[in-house]
Amino acid sequence: RPGSMGVYDDKLIPALTHLTQTVKQHDCRIFMQLHHSGTRTSEETRAVTPSAPSAIRHFRTGVVPRALSLKEIRDLITAYGEAALRAKRSGFDGVEVHGGHGYLICQFLSPRANRRNDEYGGSVRNRARFACDIMKEIKRVAGADYPVSFRVSASEFAEGGTILEETLEQVPFFVEAGADALPHGLGLLRQEASRIVAPHQHAEPVAHDLVEGHGTATTRQHLRLDEEPAELRDAYGRTNFGQGCLLARRLVEHGVRYIEVSLGSWDHHVDLWTKMGTIGSELDKAAAHLITDLNSKGLLKDTLVVIG
Repeated sequence: RPGSMGVYDDKLIPALTHLTQTVKQHDCRIFMQLHHSGTRTSEETRAVTPSAPSAIRHFRTGVVPRALSLKEIRDLITAYGEAALRAKRSGFDGVEVHGGHGYLICQFLSPRANRRNDEYGGSVRNRARFACDIMKEIKRVAGADYPVSFRVSASEFAEGGTILEETLEQVPFFVEAGADALPHGLGLLRQEASRIVAPHQHAEPVAHDLVEGHGTATTRQHLRLDEEPAELRDAYGRTNFGQGCLLARRLVEHGVRYIEVSLGSWDHHVDLWTKMGTIGSELDKAAAHLITDLNSKGLLKDTLVVIG
């Protein structure tokens, strides 16, 4: 898509190197997220025919994609490895493979979108094979010690889609394939999951199940809590972001050691930036309160907190 960052060609390395050098001037680390839209490509550009695990109509756009051949799948696995190596050469400290929110890898993981009858479809393990082969290739090409984070939608909250029990079954495969961290979300991108999910009922159990079962598993949420005491919610601010910071606090207390607190969906980002002059101080207050709170409890030194 015009204007989007890419890592698909060596000619992009100089500009990406400039980016990483700029970030590291501020004593920060930076990862590159690797992503393929799959069926959702049609939403971003009409110049290409979208491809997917199976030729199944997209639930929102109505577009029927072209099913990928085995050769195309293997070519994509190679492309992910090449992209990770470019990221490493550009100075990125690691990569995050995006396997959630309804994009291509998520489509392979989901029984709703993947109806293949070869080694990349059918069973829970076969549906995880594409993601695992990608991570194995990245480790092979970029090095076994090059950090790889794998983002996954723990439950799609969609009829016939991925459920938590299947994700828990797949986690050992992801770890064995080379995942060093497993940030997860809930639902599909732009799906109105907030209308069918009570965050306080789902976010903590999902995080607890992943963390208790697998030491490398981690969590990502940008949901709000509805049952905390009013004085605590006031301390963090009543914006969704503030309530997300409050949720992050509780997840860390439950043993999570990697947390991202997001401003929300892309549509929400646009709305936020237009109002930043009026709510920016509220966001700063919530983020500062989270960091101070975790630090006072001695939890910050062993926890990676990403806010954005």
